[in-house]
Amino acid sequence: MASRKFDSKEIQYLNSLIAVSSASSTRIRYTDAFRDEFLRRDMAGDSPTEIFRDAGLPPSLIGAKRIERAAARWREEGAKSVGDLASAKLGDLERLAEYQRVTDGLAQHVRNLERQAQHAEQDIYNLEQHIIRLEQRMRLLERHVDGDS
Repeated sequence: MASRKFDSKEIQYLNSLIAVSSASSTRIRYTDAFRDEFLRRDMAGDSPTEIFRDAGLPPSLIGAKRIERAAARWREEGAKSVGDLASAKLGDLERLAEYQRVTDGLAQHVRNLERQAQHAEQDIYNLEQHIIRLEQRMRLLERHVDGDS
């Protein structure tokens, strides 16, 4: 059965709707926003006919078959998009896990460097104290040697 053709007044009406991006005597192109709204409401349990009717597109004007075909096409595209999104999200999660492993490794490396720096500071302090004691001992020995001469 051939699709019903729209007359000029119907085309003008269809083109005035925000849900329609363009209409001709045989074809209606819907906006992405309407498609997205359709999918959202469809997932919420609203009937396709109700969604189209609310957008000013009753089956008495565009035909029930057009609504059925658009709904089936958009659901299929929506399922594919969800699958693509799930794959993308999985990839994001894998990258996030790798990032977490790298940052955990870097954080551990920084903690090790901080411990080494603390040990180095303590070693320097101990060596400075040892030098002070040696200098004191050397002065004492020099006085002792100078006193013996």
